[in-house]
Amino acid sequence: MPVCTNNGFYCPTAVTAENAILGSSNVAADFAIANAASLFTNTSLTAFNNLGGPNPDLLSLDLGLPFFFGKKIYIGFANPSTGTTPYFAY
Repeated sequence: MPVCTNNGFYCPTAVTAENAILGSSNVAADFAIANAASLFTNTSLTAFNNLGGPNPDLLSLDLGLPFFFGKKIYIGFANPSTGTTPYFAY
């Protein structure tokens, strides 16, 4: 995907649908990437749910806070007696 020359974010010619498989449970995360140069022309907005950029760690994915806009978020707490660890779910 092309990177904008002036801001380091992606600049596809059209909004591009993407998806990723999260964790060992194979949960799909669907998202879209828009042209950052076009997004930044609207100075009244401060967060975008379709802004994306390169990640130097090829083994990870940073979905960012806007990915969770409009979703219900759940937090599970650790229970040391059963060996469970904390987790987040949506």
